[in-house]
Amino acid sequence: MKPLWCKTFGVVVGACFTAVLGCAHLATAGNGSLFLAEKKSASSSAKNFSVPVKSSVPPQKSASPAGKNVSGSSLKSVAELPIRNSWKLEQRSRVLGDQTLYVCPIGVKAVNRKDGLTIVCVEPFAEVVTYSTRTRKVCKQTFARSENPYARAVAMFSGVAHGQVKVTKKREYQKGGLTWIDFVIPEDYKRERIALFKKGEVSSSEPAYGNFTGFLLPMDKRLVDWLARLYCIPRIGAVPFDVTFWDVDNDVHSLVKTFSMVSTRLTASDFKCPAGLHQVKDPRTVIQDESSTDAIEMMMGGSKSR
Repeated sequence: MKPLWCKTFGVVVGACFTAVLGCAHLATAGNGSLFLAEKKSASSSAKNFSVPVKSSVPPQKSASPAGKNVSGSSLKSVAELPIRNSWKLEQRSRVLGDQTLYVCPIGVKAVNRKDGLTIVCVEPFAEVVTYSTRTRKVCKQTFARSENPYARAVAMFSGVAHGQVKVTKKREYQKGGLTWIDFVIPEDYKRERIALFKKGEVSSSEPAYGNFTGFLLPMDKRLVDWLARLYCIPRIGAVPFDVTFWDVDNDVHSLVKTFSMVSTRLTASDFKCPAGLHQVKDPRTVIQDESSTDAIEMMMGGSKSR
């Protein structure tokens, strides 16, 4: 078990980090904030998190009749055509907070419901755009060099790189017209982590076992892998739906939790960045405005633009 001072420090740090993100709401059941682990017994097994998959979009017609030319006046309307396999998920992420995720085969848009921070990645995957209409700032990074603006702070506080955790495929199944995949942390990885913990070579927050669930869309592999990087989770080759693990000290951590998922109408224009935003170089400064404190800037690992 962790000594009392470690538990107390973890609570204080978790509370500070929650304030930085400004997006980790308390669960309605009163079971603590997003960043505080809930103690569970080793024998308690995780149940598959089930959310009804609903369809709210009527069948979509093809972009244009075969063999017909598209006039110049209709080019704009082509950009407004609905994209097939478009979904809207209400989620809670350890690194993104309470967010609405819009996902379809050509792109992803994650919108923080608390501070409005928006992260967009869309074909042809040349760049990742992070912006806020509240602060009127935008950061554009090349796709290869893009990073989650919260990732450094999460790694600093947790001491664990969750994206490097080993997972294996458990099963694949059909549900709600989609293909779903469950992954688990294998037993050999669990034994290895526990042994290293007993030797004092890893922290007690090291994942030992867990469950990962995602669903498949006809997406470019680069986009699926980028999603894993965005969530700071292992690359499972699927859109993250529920990611939960237990550490070597038997604390349970929820990295991704989905509360609702419905089909939705998305067009190419939904992924466009608003005009008139101020360009900044660091995505971590996008959420900072004149109310930001020096402590917050230090915890986020960046310096405020003057």
